[in-house]
Amino acid sequence: RRPVLLWVINPVRIVYELHDQRGPGTTYSSTAYATNRGHWLQGEERVSVLFRDDTQQVDIEIVSCSRPNAGIGKLIWPFIGAMQDRFFQDQMESLEKSGM
Repeated sequence: RRPVLLWVINPVRIVYELHDQRGPGTTYSSTAYATNRGHWLQGEERVSVLFRDDTQQVDIEIVSCSRPNAGIGKLIWPFIGAMQDRFFQDQMESLEKSGM
């Protein structure tokens, strides 16, 4: 049996992007985006990466804040948390495998 696939477009916009030196030997980048009209949820998300030259250590922070939007967002809300947890865990595992 094949799983049923659902393709959804949920529009977002970039709120800000930072690419900046944050002191000797440290590089910091951060991107935040927010949902637009038509998205099933309302919220914001930020991904930040800090690279330490001396130790080659990479710190990654993902912050997400969301709530259901009207209509279908309220219907799917009970399932979203588990999906987001799985998505973020997959992203972290991919970064780990890539050597970051």
